[in-house]
Amino acid sequence: MTTVDDGVMHSPAMTDYLNTADRRILIGVRLTLETLGIRVPDAAQRRSPGRPTAKSILRHYHADHEVEGEMHRLRNLGR
Repeated sequence: MTTVDDGVMHSPAMTDYLNTADRRILIGVRLTLETLGIRVPDAAQRRSPGRPTAKSILRHYHADHEVEGEMHRLRNLGR
């Protein structure tokens, strides 16, 4: 039996690589890791099928722009 250190798979450099990798590479990475029983990095996880909803897009936008998201939330409290 071989012990594998999966720390490299969860490093910032690997996350950057996987975020810009072709989908075929992601498919191969997922297949390999799932077959070996190694936890798949978040950047290589399968995406939700279909088109994203407007609510999902807005949630991701607000996660990247926290100040605007908080202002939007406060404006909607009065509704």
